[in-house]
Amino acid sequence: MDDELLEAYTVRAVSRGSFGSGLEFLSLTPKQEQPKVNHHFCSTLRFFTVRFRDGSSRDVVVKRHPTLKAQRELQNTPVQFQNEVYFYERVLPVLNQGGVLDNLFPRCYYGVGTGNHESDVLVLEDLSGAGFESGRLRRAHLDHDHCKLVLQQLAFFHAQSYLARGRDPDAFERVASKLQEAYLTFKEKNFFAFLARSFRRGIDPLIQRGVEIERLSAFLDRASDMFAFYADLITPESNTGVVCHGDLCNINILFKYSANGRPVDLQFVDLQRAKYSSPTVDLSVLLYLHLDPDTRSRHWDEFIDFYYESLSKAVPRGLVPSREEFLAEFSRKAAFGYLINSFYIPLMTTDQHPDEIASELPDKELIELLINVGGEECTRLLTQLVSHMLRKNYI
Repeated sequence: MDDELLEAYTVRAVSRGSFGSGLEFLSLTPKQEQPKVNHHFCSTLRFFTVRFRDGSSRDVVVKRHPTLKAQRELQNTPVQFQNEVYFYERVLPVLNQGGVLDNLFPRCYYGVGTGNHESDVLVLEDLSGAGFESGRLRRAHLDHDHCKLVLQQLAFFHAQSYLARGRDPDAFERVASKLQEAYLTFKEKNFFAFLARSFRRGIDPLIQRGVEIERLSAFLDRASDMFAFYADLITPESNTGVVCHGDLCNINILFKYSANGRPVDLQFVDLQRAKYSSPTVDLSVLLYLHLDPDTRSRHWDEFIDFYYESLSKAVPRGLVPSREEFLAEFSRKAAFGYLINSFYIPLMTTDQHPDEIASELPDKELIELLINVGGEECTRLLTQLVSHMLRKNYI
């Protein structure tokens, strides 16, 4: 997309009042110093300033498809862009009754999600001027304060699905169910072949050491059809389904800090994988990705309980599952966190840029490259996740 088309989109957004009423477009200029951002596997970002004739201005983030074709195909970014635009235009208004979520997501000024990488775009609020940042958590685990804040705000976000279902069950289901799961729309592509290989990375070493061979072998059998296994894990049970962020890792969370460095607020970004699913999808990915082994061992149950208590406080009694129902579903679906992190953890711990990883390689060579990213250290981290699932009887 050239800047001329982007300017035309911005003029359209201004004219329809997306930036506020009564404003007239003056100019769109890229920031001289483009902020450094963490790994973005599904998009490229550029930062601009929109100026208006009354002298005011807004800083925006312009989100587009990745440059490399291989990266677009591996991540199925055409569907992901369509999904994020749909989230902002159709789903968020259903959840955001009374503006309760206005401060949990950046404002979307304009979106095009047609599946065409040359014209698709999202023009979003740049939160950096409001003090939000992600740089402090590039590769770090979440400490206790960060984790509690994320879980509290995540529970509040999920609570809006239960409230929306309570207001109008049919309308909520109709809108939420149209969110697309990008990975399930290209069954014949190589993603699930790759996922089947990465899934074994934390399991095979334990079997080779004689650890819980029968249980782990049964776990592998359960995942023998990776497409069906993935689909089953993300399918919500009865009335427990919520709109999930779907990609809840620290690079998709912007934090604001107090003067003494404590996190005091956050906003969730990058909703391209938002899905109608089990709350376990967000919880398991977050906790398995961002808790170090010691914190995971000592505080796992505390964090799960804190999430459920926060959820229950935000929703009238009777609209959320009982604690027993919630924990039972979490146990059945916690494997999703490991499954996704079997390739997230290697990609997020490497110093390679996504463009270097998803280079123009033949598919088989690309899969071989991806499943070996991070070396023995990443394999060790994944075996720790599997060991934890064994201890918690999630396997």
